[in-house]
Amino acid sequence: MSNECQFMPDSPMLPICLCAALALCLIGVGHRRIVARLRRQVDLAELLFDTAPDAMFAIDQQRHIQRFNQAAGKLFGCGRHQAIGRPVSCLLLAGPRDQDGHALRQALHPLTAGGSGCCAVQSRLMDGTLIETELQTRCAEQEGQQWIVASLCDLGPQALVKSALHRHVKQLVMTKKALERNNADLEERVREQTAQLRVAKDAAEAANSTKSEFLANMSHELRTPLHGILSFARFGIRKNESADRAKLLLYFQRIESSGQTLLALLNELLDLSKLEAGAVELQSQPVEVASLAGDVADDFAALCREKHLAMNLASMESDVYTWGDRDRLAQVLRNVLSNAVKFSPEHGEICLSLSRTEKIVEISVRDDGPGIPDDECDAVFDKFVQSRITRSGFGGTGLGLSICREIVALHHGAVYAEPTHGRGALIRIRLPIHRSAALDQLSLAGAACEMIPI
Repeated sequence: MSNECQFMPDSPMLPICLCAALALCLIGVGHRRIVARLRRQVDLAELLFDTAPDAMFAIDQQRHIQRFNQAAGKLFGCGRHQAIGRPVSCLLLAGPRDQDGHALRQALHPLTAGGSGCCAVQSRLMDGTLIETELQTRCAEQEGQQWIVASLCDLGPQALVKSALHRHVKQLVMTKKALERNNADLEERVREQTAQLRVAKDAAEAANSTKSEFLANMSHELRTPLHGILSFARFGIRKNESADRAKLLLYFQRIESSGQTLLALLNELLDLSKLEAGAVELQSQPVEVASLAGDVADDFAALCREKHLAMNLASMESDVYTWGDRDRLAQVLRNVLSNAVKFSPEHGEICLSLSRTEKIVEISVRDDGPGIPDDECDAVFDKFVQSRITRSGFGGTGLGLSICREIVALHHGAVYAEPTHGRGALIRIRLPIHRSAALDQLSLAGAACEMIPI
């Protein structure tokens, strides 16, 4: 027999060889399948890397670019072949807030596999343009070699969106503040208008009340002299044949007196109307104030004797001049003295005084009457207004002081009632001094004066 091994059909080695061959065949098939699966996974990973929407590239340990996807090519404006093999420092620079480049170095040098980094960097495009980007890195290890997988996000669109949002939020805040201010202004205007309406309502009610009081006073003041005129006229008609001449004379005197009273009332109304319309023409000239006050006081001497009143003229300094219409200024002083005489009790005293400063001469009239309440010192100079203390029992229309204020204002002066706390009434009339009159009185007929507003 030969020494070579002979396989016989019934030899026990045949099944073992067949099993080994089958196992080898199965292992080969499995290996090919695993390799194909791995290749598909690698191809899929490369496809995902290459088609990722963010710019991505892989860097080796020498910090050279070894992978470069399509989005990175679009961002930098170059092809893959132009980027692969180049140092990453050609593409990335430290950001404006990373002057020393520390954050960029940290992001590109993770210490261990799986480590990551993130920082803002400047990316240099192929045309040299620098754009603001955000760099995110992660360290991967393969077969003992470290790789840095980097992705870049262009901050330009984000910055635009962020800036637009910031502007929108800022505009909303400004709009909100403007609305708050408008609401506050509207509320303030509503409050002001409400207050104005309330004041106007009060003023209208006061004016209506004043008008009613004025009409009541005027009807009384007009009726009284009219009744006197008609009554004494009827007496004269009935008794003109039987009455003696003395009685007829008395009737005519009463008629004349009532007519003068009525004429004075009508003159007051006409004067005020003219003054308010600016239709009054002043016959201006130098007026010696002490002489004016003395002449007007003399006109009231008889009336003061009837009421047993003392008229005292104090501190009447002569040669003090003002420039104005003597008749109109006398009318002012006559109205004030008339009130003083009317409201003073019998055996009372009226003090008429004169004082001066460098620019102003002041005439003061004080009486012992009931006075003017301190809270009415301004109101009594309004039209048709009388003090609550004197509005009943004394008569009058409430026009006298109003006319005084208008006339004095035409002379660039002022008239006012000084509070006396119930101790009589004190009226002060202030007029500007006319200096030139004391120097040369004869040369002033028609000369201009130096008016000094109060």
